[in-house]
Amino acid sequence: MTSELFSPLLLRSGQALRSRIAKAAMEENVAGAGQLPDERILTLYRRWAAGGAGLLIIRNVMVHAEALTAPAGVVLDEHSLLKSFAEWVKTGKSGAGAIWVQINHPGRRAPPACPASCGARPASASARAGTAAASAAPPP
Repeated sequence: MTSELFSPLLLRSGQALRSRIAKAAMEENVAGAGQLPDERILTLYRRWAAGGAGLLIIRNVMVHAEALTAPAGVVLDEHSLLKSFAEWVKTGKSGAGAIWVQINHPGRRAPPACPASCGARPASASARAGTAAASAAPPP
């Protein structure tokens, strides 16, 4: 069984993973200044890449700085410095594995206190009124 875990896996898309081990997206919450990846994130992904994973999935990267799920989330928007993201991808691929990114916008699911506690403004009028989380239906 061990040898199968470390054997390559060809996906239907044509991408080949070096092993069958994947690191799922996780909420690291260690963004650096400006909500950008920094050395702490690079250190994590460097270690995971060296561990033999065939796939590293980067946690939910927010696509809007005013719509966060936590105060130390990474944001990739039109104002982001792409150099830090390129370094993150390069680090993740350093173990010869693939790296994918999960993008996210919490929309009406953002915690009601997050805009204030995250240092960001709400993304919608209903969120500013404090009704977004209370009026949102639970997930199916």
